[in-house]
Amino acid sequence: MAVTYRFESKALVIESGARFTTEDLGAMVRAGLVDPACPAKPCLVLDIRESRESASAAEIRDRVYRFVEARDHFGPRMAIVVSDSLHYGLSRMALVYLDAAGVQARVLRSVDEAIAWAQG
Repeated sequence: MAVTYRFESKALVIESGARFTTEDLGAMVRAGLVDPACPAKPCLVLDIRESRESASAAEIRDRVYRFVEARDHFGPRMAIVVSDSLHYGLSRMALVYLDAAGVQARVLRSVDEAIAWAQG
C-alpha cells in the first residue's frame, strides 16, 4: 500500500508515497483510528510531500469526503503538508471542500509546523 500512518503526540499522521489511491487514504484513516495506540480525538495531518499524483477536482473531492466521513473521530483541525506548488494549489482546492464540511484546515510545508497548528 502506498499510504502509511503513524502517531506523533496527539496527531494521526497519514503519509503518502509517490502513488496512491483514494481507497488507500480511506483505509489508512480507518486503520489509524481503530489502532489501540490512537489518541482520543487525534488531530489529522496528511503528509503528501512524496506524492507525484496530479488529482482532478473530482478526485480531490472524493479524497476529502474520505476524511469527512470519519470527522467525528478526530479533532476539528486538519493540516495538509506539501512540498511543491502543484500540490499546494491542489490542496488549497481541498480546503474549499473541507471548509464546506466544517473542518478547519491549512496547507503547510513542514510536518512539525502542521502538527503544532493542528493540535491548536
